[in-house]
Amino acid sequence: MITILALVLGSSVVAGALGHILTGLRAGATVRRDRYAAAVKVLVARIEYPYRIRRRTSDDPEVLSTLAITGHDLQETLAESRAWIATESTVLSEQCAS
Repeated sequence: MITILALVLGSSVVAGALGHILTGLRAGATVRRDRYAAAVKVLVARIEYPYRIRRRTSDDPEVLSTLAITGHDLQETLAESRAWIATESTVLSEQCAS
């Protein structure tokens, strides 16, 4: 009887531990997926930025200031994404640098 009780409790503890580990792995994968998606979004915005400059509607200082702020924000976000990728994956970081 004690052996059966130990097996039942042991299996539920193992199942609980495995469930906890798998949940943590899924959460980590979700965070990585979201961060990579954000990095791609920044890259697309950076690619589109020169077209935004060319298609501006005027040369007023306010319009130019807005474009400059947008460019600075893109540079900062891109630098942050590169730093995160460098810590996440050395191989991918080397590909991004070239």
